[in-house]
Amino acid sequence: MLRKKFKFIVLLLLIFRTDVAFSQWQIINSGVTDNLVDGCFISDSTGFIIGSNGTILKTTDSGNSWSVNAIVSGLFTSICHVGLDTLYVGGNCIYRSDNGGISWNLITTLPDTITDLGFFDSQTGFSIVPDYNICTSFGGTYEYDDFKVFKTTNFGSSWQLDFDKIESNSRFQFINDSTAYVTGGEISIVFHCLGPWQNRSKRTNDSGNTWFPVAQANFGHSYFSFINENIGYFVLPGPVFTIDKTVDGGNTLTQYYTEIYDNTIKQCKFFNEIDGYLLGRNNIYVTGSNGLSWNSDFVTANTFNILFSNTTNLLFGVGSNGLIIKRKLFQAHILILFIESNLIMIP
Repeated sequence: MLRKKFKFIVLLLLIFRTDVAFSQWQIINSGVTDNLVDGCFISDSTGFIIGSNGTILKTTDSGNSWSVNAIVSGLFTSICHVGLDTLYVGGNCIYRSDNGGISWNLITTLPDTITDLGFFDSQTGFSIVPDYNICTSFGGTYEYDDFKVFKTTNFGSSWQLDFDKIESNSRFQFINDSTAYVTGGEISIVFHCLGPWQNRSKRTNDSGNTWFPVAQANFGHSYFSFINENIGYFVLPGPVFTIDKTVDGGNTLTQYYTEIYDNTIKQCKFFNEIDGYLLGRNNIYVTGSNGLSWNSDFVTANTFNILFSNTTNLLFGVGSNGLIIKRKLFQAHILILFIESNLIMIP
């Protein structure tokens, strides 16, 4: 009887991850008691935070420690960067740094305090300016937000109205060098200061030269987070809390989760189609299941203002009384196993 011996090598590819649920938030000493309102990273290690009173903090060690980089004069809401050298801070005025935060120069003062600011390149940027419509009828006086988007093409020195009909909580997300999204809507008054809500959300694919309509969750005042040009999530806080998802760049939305109750939600931030965060006034919630379930991840007596991340795997939250917290995001790991086996075949 002839025996033939064959050797097989079985390749097993195992993918596992350190789940977000097992990472812990760290409270970082900011060294200040300011109301910290926004932050950004220009690299993995170097980041900036702006306080509402003009205190600019800087880190060069991935957020482990922060120090005062500069103090500028004004009321501030936003900070953003273009590349490694150009940074802007904005509120009731605009400051710019052309040397990575070493020095800051006043560019212009503004008649209103903008609520958000972003740039596609060092010249071309957009800001959101507050505006309200007042309507009076026999039922009383009503105030409707009608925020406006202004554009600059000369490094923030002057600003021109680009479009309006967005809302008080509208924010930009600059998805890449040419694509951005902003939510918005208006109440169309038809009778006694009442009327239907109309979607006015917009998207640009050409660095803000043109904006075209896209969908958002019904009734407006939603928060959104895109993980790429096509896939994004929309959160609408309220008595019936909804989460909607788009896979076609905001052209259509699908509602798929409605069972979280926190009317103070002010931001959602997804990093992929599994892991995301919701930011409330005093709480951070986390999902590791595509938004199907949420857990409380951090609670504070301070007031949160925003979540932002560095360029790799660190997430930060900032708020009142100099609050800075930090945590690691999940990391995927690949383990390759080679299993050698012998098989004897007898003809």
